[in-house]
Amino acid sequence: MEEPAGHNPPSQGGHRPACGYRRAVLRRLSALVVAAVLSGFAVLLLTGQYHEEGPVLVRLTETHGVHVGDLFVVLGWAVALLAVGGLLRSTGRRDG
Repeated sequence: MEEPAGHNPPSQGGHRPACGYRRAVLRRLSALVVAAVLSGFAVLLLTGQYHEEGPVLVRLTETHGVHVGDLFVVLGWAVALLAVGGLLRSTGRRDG
């Protein structure tokens, strides 16, 4: 007998369906990414400098500008936001 479309039969033997496992792994991985990026940014803020700022790409004033190392910070920020988006997306429930 075939199941109706969109109907997920209950799991057998107490095992969770594979999609639930993947969602849980994605949530944990996303949380680890957010924690790692935020920890890295905290270290940068506490030290007041980063190890390899690199050359100035865009000079904003006499003493300030955008360095190559700033691209690392922006990239990390974007990755953290994508991970948070993954966390938010995976918590949404799809009811019937």
